[in-house]
Amino acid sequence: GPGPTSSWGTPEAASAYREAIGLDPTLAAAYNNLALCARSSGRPEEAIQGLYRRCRPTPDNADLHNSLA
Repeated sequence: GPGPTSSWGTPEAASAYREAIGLDPTLAAAYNNLALCARSSGRPEEAIQGLYRRCRPTPDNADLHNSLA
């Protein structure tokens, strides 16, 4: 997992995940990580909404569903 010197959850990381989603809207890991960025930044509602929108078309993606839990 991300260590103490990681850029996890930073605005730069979130921007990179948004860019990845723009390039490939089917990239489930980018949606998951973007939601985790939102949650770690104190925006849990944004995280839940983003994951819920992504989970609807991919009900078999366990990582996304686990992040919603």
